[in-house]
Amino acid sequence: MPKIQHTHINVNNGRLFQILPGSILRPNFRVHSPYELRYAVRISRFVLLAAFLFAPSLRAFAQERTLLDERFYNNTNSWPEYDNDDNSCRVFDGYYESDVKKADGTWMGSIVLPIDEQRDFTLETTIERMSGVDNYGYGLAWGIRDVNNFYYLNITANGYYTYGKCENAKYTDLIPWTASSLIHTPGTSTGNINKITVKKTGGQLSFYLNDSYLAQSPSLAFYGSKVGFGVYRQMKIHFTSLLVTQAGAAASEQTVLSDEFSNNSNSWPEGSDENHTMSIAGGSLTLEGLNAEKAWMSCIPVKINQDNDYSIETTVSKVGGDENTGYGLVWGHADGSNTLMFKVTGTGYYQIVKRIGGVDTDLIPWEKTDAVAASNGTNKLTLRKVKDKFEVYVNDQFMKSIAAEPLPGNEVGFVVDRLIKIEAKNITVKALTNESIIAENERTLLDEEYRDNANGWDV
Repeated sequence: MPKIQHTHINVNNGRLFQILPGSILRPNFRVHSPYELRYAVRISRFVLLAAFLFAPSLRAFAQERTLLDERFYNNTNSWPEYDNDDNSCRVFDGYYESDVKKADGTWMGSIVLPIDEQRDFTLETTIERMSGVDNYGYGLAWGIRDVNNFYYLNITANGYYTYGKCENAKYTDLIPWTASSLIHTPGTSTGNINKITVKKTGGQLSFYLNDSYLAQSPSLAFYGSKVGFGVYRQMKIHFTSLLVTQAGAAASEQTVLSDEFSNNSNSWPEGSDENHTMSIAGGSLTLEGLNAEKAWMSCIPVKINQDNDYSIETTVSKVGGDENTGYGLVWGHADGSNTLMFKVTGTGYYQIVKRIGGVDTDLIPWEKTDAVAASNGTNKLTLRKVKDKFEVYVNDQFMKSIAAEPLPGNEVGFVVDRLIKIEAKNITVKALTNESIIAENERTLLDEEYRDNANGWDV
């Protein structure tokens, strides 16, 4: 990719940047009752604090939030459905059915779900085996990138379990196949229904079968952002629920910027020349590049405390121009040589890129996704900074979590590469402030060092 040069023009409080040439897409947490002390006990010190009685707020505990509570009454979450000679899968009236028809067949069904792997989480599913072989696995899969890269916790109908990973199509059992009486097998009163739970606490994964502890293993970095199920060999399986919860501090939101472009009260730079046009009218900000050799950014200053969490969101439509060049969101903008960009294309790709000193570095290279509304479609782009991560969403679908980057500047706005025209419907910037963990107003009720019996202990 050729080096990009730039010039910039100050207009009111905003900036319009001319960049040469345009970016080119290269797609991919008892108190005893009174009694007589009957035994002599030697105690070195006893301290009693009235924190629970007198502290109005001892601690703001981390809260758990539900990411997914799937009961399969419908398919609003877009689970894969199909039927062919090898296998079929469908969502039907309270279960997700997988029917592997071939003796040597395998199947995986998954959806994109934003799980922050740096925080504690829980995955829980209830599965009913309907028919098929009893010595091959079926179960839960997570951290999925594709069918060749994921983690799994599988059980068999004859009473075994395993935890492992598939990396580049190579399977590695991190916990080898192990017999367990916790598994409900066909001869038991519970039949073939089993509940599988995976809990991440700190750096460990704990596994449970039917609410009983099974085993533990270190937590490993995710391959991707999907969660789902797997069936290995000829079986018919009904997945009847999937619950995914995430630990996280309660957060309060403060809106820093909310603009729906009913007017230009935020002083976006309007104007046009032979290379571009920029205007606000009818509830839209319109930005168009008119030169095949040039790309444009339009930004205004917005105060973002990059030490805290924040989110930036816009809804933007491509209304004309080149299908294979990028358009979208700009943030952390200092000038044309120092900025961060979140772009999509009419051909269905998205990208996150940083530009420092005029040099572009892909944080997420161009990557194809069905989440992008193609051609002259409308796309909602959301960028969230959570702790030390950037979370990327397209049309409310989680794409990826990547390491957060420092912001070169304090401006947000829009970018178009070369001959392309967009209409932005809104832009919102929010500061996300997590509740602090505090302990305050502590009052000492008793500090006993047993130098005498001033406190009237029974002796």
